[in-house]
Amino acid sequence: MKNRWVIFILTFFVGLTLNANLMAEEETDVDIDMWKSVYSHGDYYSIGFHMSGDIFKNIKYVVIDNPNGNKTWLKNAFGHNSISLEKTDMTYEEFNNEFPEGKYNIRFIPRSYGGFKKNLTYNFPPTPEITYPADGATNVPLSFTITWNPVWNEGLELRIEGEDFVYELDPESDATSYTIPTGILQGNTQYDIILEAQTETQGVGDIGTERIISITTASQ
Repeated sequence: MKNRWVIFILTFFVGLTLNANLMAEEETDVDIDMWKSVYSHGDYYSIGFHMSGDIFKNIKYVVIDNPNGNKTWLKNAFGHNSISLEKTDMTYEEFNNEFPEGKYNIRFIPRSYGGFKKNLTYNFPPTPEITYPADGATNVPLSFTITWNPVWNEGLELRIEGEDFVYELDPESDATSYTIPTGILQGNTQYDIILEAQTETQGVGDIGTERIISITTASQ
């Protein structure tokens, strides 16, 4: 009889765990996004944990275990149904030490809500190369065509950023140029041009590499 009880108890708890994980997978969206930013002065790395779903209203804590055994505790004191945690602009050494490749265990408390296991790998896409304008260029016309070498990835993002200014563009994934129309940029102003190649890591999230150059427009 004792053996039967042991088997029953083990089966019962395994069933609870499976049901909890199924419930988490059906009712939550958990992604780990990574991106590499390439400047002329060096490369920097960033990571974001993004979680959302109605069951988060009832989750009190999210615990993230990394492969090194370090833990991050997030307290959901106000019952938010969306939680994001990001760390940006790390050197490779910082990134590799704090967020190494391997299995991440994301647990929810109360435990009845289950959790996720995500396997992180650094499969960053090749760095896109902008061929015009040149990094550090000055006297750039207010309307011009940005050109780049072909990028073979699932997604391509292009944006221009300045002080209190973001202009997001949506080129085709096989495009190699985009013309900035008049009336968008200001004269004698510094802007960053960011071209990002993205791909999706199955079951984990998006991973991208962005090339960032700085230009200054001509006076009007």
